[in-house]
Amino acid sequence: MCIHGGAGHGKTLAVNTCLRELEPGEDVRRVTFRARPTARAVRYGLFTALDLPGEPPRHPSEFDRLLKTALAEHPRTFLVDEAQWLNGEAFEYFRYLWDEPSTRLAIIFVGGEGCHTVLRREPMLSSRIFIWQHFTRLTPGEVQQVIPLFHPVWADADVTTSRSADSHAAHGNFRAWAQLTAHTRTGLARTGRPEPAGNCCAGPSAASHDRTPPPVTMVTARHDDVLHTHRPGRPPRAVQPDHPSTRAWAAPA
Repeated sequence: MCIHGGAGHGKTLAVNTCLRELEPGEDVRRVTFRARPTARAVRYGLFTALDLPGEPPRHPSEFDRLLKTALAEHPRTFLVDEAQWLNGEAFEYFRYLWDEPSTRLAIIFVGGEGCHTVLRREPMLSSRIFIWQHFTRLTPGEVQQVIPLFHPVWADADVTTSRSADSHAAHGNFRAWAQLTAHTRTGLARTGRPEPAGNCCAGPSAASHDRTPPPVTMVTARHDDVLHTHRPGRPPRAVQPDHPSTRAWAAPA
């Protein structure tokens, strides 16, 4: 299958979450490539992902036999992340291994829009893709459904708060919501306010309902984006709430 979409839309998180729900004995291997890998680079990447002993073979035909033998041992699922970096040669090599009658593997390509574009240009492989799943930004309605389940900080947030946070900062981007959550937790810690009880992705029931937490007010520039609010490792710059270039919205503690 091919999972594709823009950066920060939650593709890898969704796939990893689903893979964790498979049977305990399921053999899932993850591999990531960079900078247009060749078939040789794919061979070495799979060799490492499979934890094969010894030194990698030098001759391509020997390498291919070794990989096909290992992939025939038992069923495996390969998660190929950042697949937009793969070129036609690399995709073709995956098809070559998948087509081998003795191998027993499922392949999940996860990547940006470039992944979908390159795959569609490879009819021998694209015709074998069982599922094409396109990830887009969260709609306002999806934000109301998903974000309260993402972290207890948002479990009891009112609709106005989450809508304002999304329109001014997160813009339907799941990764931006994760960063916004981290900023909110940092604000709670610095002001000495307790966080709601519960774990990430635990759902609304994980939040504490025996107290009413105080609100946290976050102030952002009019055209600010949570992805660029401040540099990593440095606190956000103080701004005056009454300055005309800023607007504030309240987030629940």
